[in-house]
Amino acid sequence: MCKLNPVYEQLVELRFKALCFWQMNVAKMLRLIASKIFQILG
Repeated sequence: MCKLNPVYEQLVELRFKALCFWQMNVAKMLRLIASKIFQILG
């Protein structure tokens, strides 16, 4: 049980990092799409 703990912690940390990375990418993409729309409309 003690041996499994660090692996589990690493997995949780990895998932958290991936989630943060994904959220940042989505925000970037949305900003890019928004600017494109404004270019088309403007």
